[in-house]
Amino acid sequence: MTDWRKIWRVATGYKRYIELNNKYLKDAEAALAGRDYLQASEKLWGATAKAVEAVAAKRGILIRSHERLWDFVERLDQEYPEWRLAEKFSIASALHTNFYEGWMPPRIVERNAEAVKELIERLLSLL
Repeated sequence: MTDWRKIWRVATGYKRYIELNNKYLKDAEAALAGRDYLQASEKLWGATAKAVEAVAAKRGILIRSHERLWDFVERLDQEYPEWRLAEKFSIASALHTNFYEGWMPPRIVERNAEAVKELIERLLSLL
């Protein structure tokens, strides 16, 4: 496949990432309402990752690892420093860890959910 065709396929695939982002956000809301803070943590992380992947795909970049997510967020953070994207992405990453470790108090999960939703809103505004 030629490079331009691959780029086009990646760039048009961003819509699937948005669909998954929406699903994970809805699932996170349900988990928060049900006080299932571990599931809420993971769904918020998943929604964040898909939002980052959507922006990257729209720019013709395919992300396949956590490291590349961080690289791309760092790039966006440099483009939009006033949005503090890397800081908010760190919160999403902590939620991801919380899914496995379960150490984050419920009140903090709820507060972090708001920061992550703001991050996702900013990211999706770039599409």
